Amino acid sequence: LEPGRVSHWRRRPFHDHVPFALTKDFEEKVRGSMRHYLRKYGSIAKFLWIINEPNAPDWAVYREGGRREGIRPELAAEITRWAWEERNRIDPGLPISGPGTYNIDLDWFERYLNAGAGKYLDYFDFHCYNWNPEFAMDERVKKLKTLLRRHGLSDLRLMCGEMGLYVPYDIPEIE
Repeated sequence: LEPGRVSHWRRRPFHDHVPFALTKDFEEKVRGSMRHYLRKYGSIAKFLWIINEPNAPDWAVYREGGRREGIRPELAAEITRWAWEERNRIDPGLPISGPGTYNIDLDWFERYLNAGAGKYLDYFDFHCYNWNPEFAMDERVKKLKTLLRRHGLSDLRLMCGEMGLYVPYDIPEIE
């Protein structure tokens, strides 16, 4: 964003310029950031939360055909492994929470777990927003537990990292 300019992240994502690709340079930047935060805040942190809403379209990672989607679950699984390795070097007792998705996205979770991320987590984190009155969170959590059980992760603790009610963004702003 330009200095002094405020842009609502849902209306105009500012992540458009961020290339999320599995390169050595990207890996070292991610690991370096983790080392920095673990050294600086590890002694006071309750857990390490790796990525915020990696499955959100607002990450603006473009795919063929111009369709927007979030960070690939396979890349998020690699980032989870990197976090686990850095945490083990610096603060092995600090629990890791992930993937921190917006809502319960079972297809995304399946790919994330197939890529091996489950063995690097202490908490399985997701966000619990009520998008509409028919949204059945309890049914989705049951399906998530079934998915985790299928992957041998039935003891993995669940964490609802954010929750709230959906508010449409087309309402007038109040200044």
